[in-house]
Amino acid sequence: MMEGPEEGSKGASLGLVEMARRSGYPIEFAFEEINQEHTFLYQSNCIDEALWKH
Repeated sequence: MMEGPEEGSKGASLGLVEMARRSGYPIEFAFEEINQEHTFLYQSNCIDEALWKH
């Protein structure tokens, strides 16, 4: 993560920004320090199922 994405990477392919944009809800997140070298990221997205039906 600190080194950036691998060459040719297109990201996580999850569309996190698009999910947040369509849902109207913010992306919630928190960090928990595990030790001096590692931190855990918690992330929550609220998505209404009706938004994803075509």
